[in-house]
Amino acid sequence: MADTITSLITYVHGALVGDTALKAAMGGTVTVKPSWQPPDTPKPYIVQMVGLRATDAPFPLNNGTLTLHLWDESPNATRILEMRERCVILFDASDIQTTDVISCRINLQGDDMIPDEPGIWHYVLMFSLRLYKSGEARQVLEARA
Repeated sequence: MADTITSLITYVHGALVGDTALKAAMGGTVTVKPSWQPPDTPKPYIVQMVGLRATDAPFPLNNGTLTLHLWDESPNATRILEMRERCVILFDASDIQTTDVISCRINLQGDDMIPDEPGIWHYVLMFSLRLYKSGEARQVLEARA
């Protein structure tokens, strides 16, 4: 499962840092972190997390969650809402492929602003993942042949 998570994290990271509109919304640089950051970390930035849950063997379908934590520091919510909009455009209702995934359907599951101290904006986006892993699909097909 580690290769699958790595391939999904790599794909999401590439999509985020490669999006010119997100880059503009974030002031010229898209900073993506792999885990929680200390409160004094320069903002804006995005923390991405991927979690997977196995389904019944031998069927090669997995479910999971892509969670994006958007962080910004500004007097109003304009920039964080622009960041949110770009992330939804990039991932909601999309179907992606990676080196380890034949097909991954991504859908927005929920999102919300999380209160923090004044001037600190924290927005969370949760996307559901439904994916077929290449290696497992190949094994099922070969076993049935």
